Amino acid sequence: MESDYTISGFKKPKPVQKRVYDSDGYRRRVDCVCFKDSSKTEVLLVSSRNSIGCWTIPGGGLEVNETPDQTALREAFEEAGVHGIIDDNLGVYEDSVHRTRTEAFSIIINGEGSEWRDKQEYGRSRKWFSVPETIEILRQRGKDSKIIYFELANCPSVISKLNGYQPKELASLTTQNATEDKHSEPSFDTDVFEGTQQLTFTQSCSPCRSSSSTDSSKGNPSLAVLD
Repeated sequence: MESDYTISGFKKPKPVQKRVYDSDGYRRRVDCVCFKDSSKTEVLLVSSRNSIGCWTIPGGGLEVNETPDQTALREAFEEAGVHGIIDDNLGVYEDSVHRTRTEAFSIIINGEGSEWRDKQEYGRSRKWFSVPETIEILRQRGKDSKIIYFELANCPSVISKLNGYQPKELASLTTQNATEDKHSEPSFDTDVFEGTQQLTFTQSCSPCRSSSSTDSSKGNPSLAVLD
């Protein structure tokens, strides 16, 4: 396997890619909540590219001419080496600090590959966790805002426990901490702005229940690549 590091010892940057933004200037991205089967009792997490021993939900930014659900399936394969079908759209979450809007999807996995891009390029691994274990991992990493995904996905093992639970971050901010920290942002050479319908966020602790079918029904809006 090719080393993750250059001769000087620095981590290799991610491949150059274009970032897609909405009409408000927020970067569009997805989170992939991957379940082992329809019972929704086990969740697939991937190791962090920059922090050994840390586990996270797969996810990433939209690419040009992709719908959010297409991005979710692509990211699940690239980061975790799995194939699946979209189960549900869990809403759109705004991070006003990092200026991202993340659309979350639950995915039922129906195939696992032995090799995948991020394993080969960055040495990332994957592991199945129970839903309660996943929630504890997210809490320990300060990703409390993602815990609501499991209530919205109707996970039977945690619905009763999550009833009335509100992550502390959501009291003052709109939902969604960025999956990647500031130092793991991919490099890019061009920005892409997408003219999308403005999202409405009713309150800080609730997602905008915006379905990706809105994008597909209207067709992909025109994209402008800025020099």
